[in-house]
Amino acid sequence: MKNTFDYILVPLIAVCISCGNPSFVINKSEIPSTAIILPDSANSILLFSAEELKKHIKLIFDEDIDIVPIKNKDQYKKYIFLGIRPKQFSRELKPEEAVYVIGKTSIYIFGNDEINRTYSDESPGDFINKITSEALDLEYNRPGTLFAVYTFLENEAGFTWIKPGDDGIFFTKTSSLELPVKEVSWNPQLIQRNIRAGTFTYRSQLMYGQYAPKEFNLSEEESLNKLQDLLIWMRRMRLGRNENYRFSHAFNSYWEKYKDTKPDIFAFTVKGNRKAMGRIERVKMCPSNPDLPKIIVEEWKDNLQKFPHQKSKSISGCENDSDGLGSDDWCHCDACNALDAREPGEDLYDYVTDRYVYLWNAILKEARKYQDDIMVTGYAYENMLQPPRKEKLEDGLLIEFIPRMGGDYDITEKLYEGWENAGMKKMMFRPNDMNWEIGIPMGQEERIFNNFKLAIRHNAIGTDFDSMLGFWEGISDLTYYTLAKGQVDPQVSFEKLEDEFLTVFGEARENISQYYRHWRNIFNNKILKEELRLNDGINTYFLEWARLYRLTGRID
Repeated sequence: MKNTFDYILVPLIAVCISCGNPSFVINKSEIPSTAIILPDSANSILLFSAEELKKHIKLIFDEDIDIVPIKNKDQYKKYIFLGIRPKQFSRELKPEEAVYVIGKTSIYIFGNDEINRTYSDESPGDFINKITSEALDLEYNRPGTLFAVYTFLENEAGFTWIKPGDDGIFFTKTSSLELPVKEVSWNPQLIQRNIRAGTFTYRSQLMYGQYAPKEFNLSEEESLNKLQDLLIWMRRMRLGRNENYRFSHAFNSYWEKYKDTKPDIFAFTVKGNRKAMGRIERVKMCPSNPDLPKIIVEEWKDNLQKFPHQKSKSISGCENDSDGLGSDDWCHCDACNALDAREPGEDLYDYVTDRYVYLWNAILKEARKYQDDIMVTGYAYENMLQPPRKEKLEDGLLIEFIPRMGGDYDITEKLYEGWENAGMKKMMFRPNDMNWEIGIPMGQEERIFNNFKLAIRHNAIGTDFDSMLGFWEGISDLTYYTLAKGQVDPQVSFEKLEDEFLTVFGEARENISQYYRHWRNIFNNKILKEELRLNDGINTYFLEWARLYRLTGRID
């Protein structure tokens, strides 16, 4: 709760709806006669929105504002309506759209709200209560009204949030706010804005906590509170999604289901059989098998019946993750090899893109027998990162890009262009760069942001950053802030977001700026430059799985 700044942070669409310069004026003395008004049957998103608005109003005025149902509004003189639209507002809202309308005596804050997964759908213990479970469900639920509250607080009251928890809230205390009459709307340009938070679950705490002294381990309640603070911060950054495209590894459960009845759908390995060589959840498939697309589509149809809240418009065709076995467990059958367009010296661990584009097209053809607008998703990752050389993408494939961590900027752009030449019209951006944090500043914030902007220029329609590890003050907090806010406004520059972040430090601003520039200079001009010299600009030397020791070994 620091004294910081009071200027507009995010460019928004603002339209004056009244002549002259009338304003909604709220003084500290008027808080008792002003109320947050909810519909009589407010859902969890509206209830959480009201609590967040109440909390922030108290921060700037040191006064509690009442939250009341609309039937009790007449005892108050001024109103902040939540989830209630003014009579003159008749247009349909876009998915996740957030709107606020300021009048002389009333403010209306509302948005496109949709609860697709309820608290009863959750496994016990994942959330603290029903309200937070539903309002903070970044995967399925749309909280347009909540986004409108945060847009209002940021734009009109000068709030900014640089990290989770109360210590991350920055604002200016005041005794009066004068808000000009206007209408403001925020529409997300990205259908998905996501930074993964799985490392904050209690399950992860138990798994990774075994490597730390017991004094560092959190209780289940502490873990839940920490996760909840993080998810609230993500909502304040307006992270979420309005369309649920599925990209998970698609075949993790197939071995147990089909090893006896459909063994030919699995890869013909270097051992001359179709058996799993490593972990069964990482068994590879046979992309040329004509039965595989039919099985995948049947699985999709069954899941639609079992999980009706998963309103996905896509089917994942993403191959299982690698198991460290090189080329051996990929399919060596003649039909798959005939689909490939490998160059001399390449093996299956280097390139299998064409066979998987072939599979994704086949899944799409089969699925569209049942749903005209269904899409099929696939990974551009590892040995599928290079664009296809023979196959073309049918209109209906959505590629999720997982470019090399620390990869050369120009080479990455050429990869995007190659996929576009093969028919890719839009993509999702899912980098792994944020997995590499070791408790020291890495100086990656600008490089990671610029790679995000590169993806936006190549028609990325959403993001899925892996992962939030939670190193904040002085390590990755600037990275987290610029990435989150960049997804609110994909056209904003790194310099503007950096300026927003630094402003909260007041008189220490220049010192903090020098600190981040120091580490950025080391990473860009010393560490990364040397790593790229040691490789081809794609297979980066240390920013890969199990290779971070190469960096820690060089720290001087």
